[in-house]
Amino acid sequence: MDFRLWIENTRQKFEEIAFLQRGEPEDAMLKVQFKMGGGVLNPIVEHVGDLTHRMTERTMFPYAGYEFVKPKVQRALETLTYEYGFEKEMEENIASNARYLKVDEQQLRHEIYDLLLKYAKAHSKLPVYNEAQRHARDAAISVGERRFKDTINHLRELEKHLGSQQEWITYAHKGLEE
Repeated sequence: MDFRLWIENTRQKFEEIAFLQRGEPEDAMLKVQFKMGGGVLNPIVEHVGDLTHRMTERTMFPYAGYEFVKPKVQRALETLTYEYGFEKEMEENIASNARYLKVDEQQLRHEIYDLLLKYAKAHSKLPVYNEAQRHARDAAISVGERRFKDTINHLRELEKHLGSQQEWITYAHKGLEE
């Protein structure tokens, strides 16, 4: 296959992922954030969910989104591994937000958890063509399923390849169909 044709086919596949991520997964993220109202969960659903898009969008193709992916991975890992405890703080945020909104805490928690599952399901529909894309997608799925240790593991796998832009490009473009 002609190299230019391969690049164009690869770009189309990447762009398809980026386009799809901006649909149902993005809508699901906004619903989680709106229902949550604020707290540590909101930036996690945003940054982790956006990794797939940043890695695959048209303008980022030559660099696999390195300048956006690296800080998002780093910020998410810092938040998820913060000594106080991400889950503990998230649960406290739900309780605090319920009091502020004057709604039943358990009902709010149930609604947030339900929206997180929809977020996971939306991300699970995204195609992937290599290991980097799989880790990004699976990190978002595990956030939605509240499997935060798995999220950390997926993010650490991505982080291993973010030492330099070239290393990231090689990893993020590996194994695509030709």
